[in-house]
Amino acid sequence: MSAPTPQARPVINPIRTRSDWQAQRAACQQDPGAFHGAIARRELHWFDPAHRAWVTYDEAAARWTGYDDATGAPVTPDLPPDFSPWKRAFDDSEAPFYRWFAGAWTNACFNEVDRHVLAGHGEEVAFYFEGDRWDQSLDEGRGGPVVSFAVTRKQLLLETVKAAMVLQKLGLRAGDRIAINLPNIMEQIYFTEAAKRLGVIYTPVFGGFSAKTLSDRIHDSGARVVITSDGGYRNAQIVPYKEAYTDKALDDYVPVADVLDIVHNTLELLTEKSTFGWSGEHFHDAVIEHICRAVREAIAGDITVERADAMRGVGVGLSELRLLSAKAKSMIRTAIAKALVTTPARVEAVIVVKHTGQDIVWRPERDHWAHDLLAAASRQLLETARARGLAVETEADLLALPTADFIAVLYAHSRPVPVDAEFPLFFIYTSGSTGKPKGVVHVHGGYVAGIAHTMQIAFDARPGDVMYVIADPGWITGQSYLISAALTTRVTSVVAEGAPVFPNAGRFASIIERYRVNIFKAGSTFLKAIMSDAQNRADVERYDVSSLHVATFCAEPTSPAVQQFGMDLLCRQYINSYWATEHGGIVWTHFYANEDFPLRPDAHTYPLPWVMGDVWVAEETDDEGVVRRHRPAEIEEKGEIVITQPYPYLARTVWGDVGKFAVTTTPVGNGREAVAVTPAWRGDFERYKKLYWTKWAGTLAYTQGDFARKYADGSFSLHGRSDDVINVSGHRLGTEEIEGAILRDKQINPNSVVGNVIVIGAPHREKGQTPVAFILTAAGRKLTTEDERRLSELVRQEKGLTAVPSDYIPVTAFPETRSGKYMRRFLKNLLFGEPLGDTTTLRNPEVLADLADKIKAWREKARLREESRVFETYRYVRVQYFDVVPPKAGQPAQRIALATITNPPVNALNERALDELITVIEHLERREDVKVVIFTGEGTRSFVAGADVKQLLDFKTVAEALPLPNNAHLAFGKIERMHKPVIAAVNGVALGGGNEFQMACHYTVSEPTAIFGQPEIRLHLIPGYGGTQRLPRLLALRRGN
Repeated sequence: MSAPTPQARPVINPIRTRSDWQAQRAACQQDPGAFHGAIARRELHWFDPAHRAWVTYDEAAARWTGYDDATGAPVTPDLPPDFSPWKRAFDDSEAPFYRWFAGAWTNACFNEVDRHVLAGHGEEVAFYFEGDRWDQSLDEGRGGPVVSFAVTRKQLLLETVKAAMVLQKLGLRAGDRIAINLPNIMEQIYFTEAAKRLGVIYTPVFGGFSAKTLSDRIHDSGARVVITSDGGYRNAQIVPYKEAYTDKALDDYVPVADVLDIVHNTLELLTEKSTFGWSGEHFHDAVIEHICRAVREAIAGDITVERADAMRGVGVGLSELRLLSAKAKSMIRTAIAKALVTTPARVEAVIVVKHTGQDIVWRPERDHWAHDLLAAASRQLLETARARGLAVETEADLLALPTADFIAVLYAHSRPVPVDAEFPLFFIYTSGSTGKPKGVVHVHGGYVAGIAHTMQIAFDARPGDVMYVIADPGWITGQSYLISAALTTRVTSVVAEGAPVFPNAGRFASIIERYRVNIFKAGSTFLKAIMSDAQNRADVERYDVSSLHVATFCAEPTSPAVQQFGMDLLCRQYINSYWATEHGGIVWTHFYANEDFPLRPDAHTYPLPWVMGDVWVAEETDDEGVVRRHRPAEIEEKGEIVITQPYPYLARTVWGDVGKFAVTTTPVGNGREAVAVTPAWRGDFERYKKLYWTKWAGTLAYTQGDFARKYADGSFSLHGRSDDVINVSGHRLGTEEIEGAILRDKQINPNSVVGNVIVIGAPHREKGQTPVAFILTAAGRKLTTEDERRLSELVRQEKGLTAVPSDYIPVTAFPETRSGKYMRRFLKNLLFGEPLGDTTTLRNPEVLADLADKIKAWREKARLREESRVFETYRYVRVQYFDVVPPKAGQPAQRIALATITNPPVNALNERALDELITVIEHLERREDVKVVIFTGEGTRSFVAGADVKQLLDFKTVAEALPLPNNAHLAFGKIERMHKPVIAAVNGVALGGGNEFQMACHYTVSEPTAIFGQPEIRLHLIPGYGGTQRLPRLLALRRGN
């Protein structure tokens, strides 16, 4: 049960009054370099070549302190208090190419991992890890994780060094890139920190993306190595990773440049052999150019493509060359197809973490088991320790060593590489309003220092606090707060695999209780789901969340109602924060316990002192989207949110221009070198500049693309995207990317129903927004359910499940300007019920009425669908409600609940089905309107056939398998103890666990053909779900014993 949060009192938040905020803001405006430099020199350790040490400024002692680079021993260098590790704190001479802390050396991994161990905090917990699988029988029936463990800071350093040794063994060095595509498990963090340690630039790719998306990002990044896993767990089921994503990305897709080279070279080779009997070299060139042009057009706009996409282009080109014989065309087609099969290797190595343990396809020339590589690194470390005279046989012995000996062993193999403050740390791809995703670059210096400082102000975070961030490292929230900011500030972080509301809505609250979480950070989507169902709230209220002293929304807009709900349910200090991938970290928030900035359930948020935020209104915009005339918004007027001055943790550029990327080295003593990027490289800076800084003519202002309002008290409220990016449960998706996936149907399906498509983000009660696709149907064609299914599958394959439209609306025309440009804003206005504004520029304004009617019909259909929901659908259980006594004045209806097990063909009870069954049982037991419960199986063949034997084969140990019978016993015991009649409607076989299921019910009705049995007995096996234990007990009860 949640308890009221005590009155908040700041401990380390330096902004306690409005005067504090104003003073900091004035200082930042006057000299941003001095202001942020003061933060950076105390938040981070910087490498000082003169003293060969990592140093930081201790404000309390008014001196510089640090650690020796070679030994990790404490040092007090002879540096004056006004010493700066950099030559220039802020360089805006080439704005908006801003640079911070130029000439300084640092390393994110040293600041996040090493320095805390050197300071004597090695036994402190860095991370609590909790796996997805859930044993409902634990904690007196409230449930608990099957797998959970703590990782100390000392162990984190050991694992990081081992992973760094692995990367070095594969030949990686500073400036190389890797792609990380892993579930939310500790190995993701180990390899992430290892990359930081070496100056290897990584790009994290969320596991829910498609193989195509992963392929594009591997190629765009120039990754030499991909790190993945055999699988992950999601809602008690194995989700394949390597085979579903990495193998397909690397084997099924080919970079566009490679395709074009292969096609051209193959054609050149064929013409050299004079195979086809044509005459004239010029004709040869014309044929080659014609086919190559057809292929270029077929794959235009893509980064990587399937071979079939290229072959379609070849086919189109050949069909237009009528002078070629059928034999010649066949030979060309065959030769190109063969050449495309033998494409160059995409990466040098794939590291595979063994997590779920199932058999997977293996490529021995490319694939490496992580545990084998890490074990080899461990053996090296132990050998080094023994060579130093230390008595160690295992890693446990290594961890038990005194810190100085432990560090000496690790530093013999891997020390953090000093890198320039502006050296790229990672880049994370984010969707934009154009089709090509952009890799947003963050750096070692300003990014790490800045987000660490936000922890103090927003959360009053101090060493020893525990923070639970519902995020995946594939998203910026995971990188910034789950990992970097938590580690830098010595806050313990919780890493939870799987969904925060599985097997029931109380899962996240159980984590808060179990680890005594103080800081909670999540998007609003999951809280909306809890709001929508009283039983979900009851699941949460079973747990004690009184340890929370602050919680915040992030990643997506919230509403006053959701904030009020969060404040009532979880924590009075439930604030709203605003930031996005490019921002790097929080930019608008509430200053912890600062009563001069009132915290109300109004979804308002305040700019940090160094964030010069405003809301601007465009008054005149040209055809290129540049605002020629603008003005500041009036109080409470809606406009675009802008930032008029940079800060250190803002993204630097967009990844690109790889040809100019090179690393330079500087000797820093003891054979060590510091690394920097050559000044010639700025990434795809022109794209970055155009996307974010030059929307407003005549002035530089960072523009994220979000609507906002500002208020008289200095607060802001956020109101969604101003561009064509939609936010689905905190995931940013470019509508053009979804449209491109749908339009592929025209390429691969000659009879496609799709003429054109516009995707709009529609409001959604739980997700915030959901994609809705307006399909301009081909002439004479009607959009069918099968068409919708096919289009959805295309989007899923190209962009992932999150991008699949929730609805398709067929239309006969889009609103167009006289120049033929589609005006999607009118569709958005109609969808959101907003005024259309000026329509005089349209060529066909009459289409608006037809569109309004279609949207009205769609909205009504959605409303009826929502209101008429008489059932709740889980993956393996469907619950329907039937009124037997209708509601009367002041009296709710009395209902029968019919719960159907839906796992064809035999309705076997796998782990997820059991998890869901327990949740359903608990909800139905609590519902006062439900008077009778009926359980049955879907179809006519089976009630429930018992345990899912296939899943049992996945488990290698008794401990792994036990949660299934534990959960089954708990479910059937809860049925027996329900205080309302429970009926088993047996419509087929009820065997093994299914027989026990029906015996647990209070009554059984069955078809004449129903079959009951316990086949395990005949096979001399102990029943997996203990049926023979229940049968004798029931017989004894019947006999009165």
